[in-house]
Amino acid sequence: MQLGGPLPLYYQLTQHVLQRIRNAEFPVGSALPTEEQLCTEYGVSRSTVRQAMTDLLSRGVIVRRRGLGTFVAESGDLQKVVRLVSSVHEALQYIRGLEYRDSIHQEITAPPDIAKWLRIEAGSQIVLQCGVGCIEGEPISNVKFFYPIDIGRKMDSEVLQDRALVLATLETRLGQRVTRAEKLIEADVADPQCAAALGIAVSRPLLRSTRVFSLADARPVMAVIAHYHPDRYKLHVELIEQTPR
Repeated sequence: MQLGGPLPLYYQLTQHVLQRIRNAEFPVGSALPTEEQLCTEYGVSRSTVRQAMTDLLSRGVIVRRRGLGTFVAESGDLQKVVRLVSSVHEALQYIRGLEYRDSIHQEITAPPDIAKWLRIEAGSQIVLQCGVGCIEGEPISNVKFFYPIDIGRKMDSEVLQDRALVLATLETRLGQRVTRAEKLIEADVADPQCAAALGIAVSRPLLRSTRVFSLADARPVMAVIAHYHPDRYKLHVELIEQTPR
């Protein structure tokens, strides 16, 4: 199994192993694969595996036994884990009153990072849709949607009009459900295009959100990059404490 996408590899590996434990693929008290085996299975470095194991160890999900290996913790040893509870569709639900202006729909050569996220060959043609999200005429976000070429040609230029729910439109035109999304939020600075779109100074700090949406067969169908106005957007996350299953 090869990991990929915008999220750190160690984090993805942590989530994969945790899910396998919850699914009883690795039962309580059983030994986990060795670091070397995990490196081979997931195609990652030993340092990535060690970072993921350290994360699971700190949560109390696994225990290390000197000279024996790493084991799934007994239920009494499990700590409560804080999880972000959300859904794929919440990742693209736009706030009430959001409208797009200056929409663009065109075919371009995929930048290297986008090609990687969409799992296509570098230099492939893709479809780009972009627009400036506004509320009551004030810009709040500069958003770019990237699609593999066959999928993007199903998404016409009217998708971003009238507060369209892009994900729902994508599913309708594909005839399939999007079942997985990865999201990365990080600090960035405004380049000239983004600064002009949001009406801010070049190089001003802002938030960048990268989201990759995939079908049930793990095929990525859309990558979204959004830059948010530093004075008109803030992120609020509610975390719910749950005991690992």
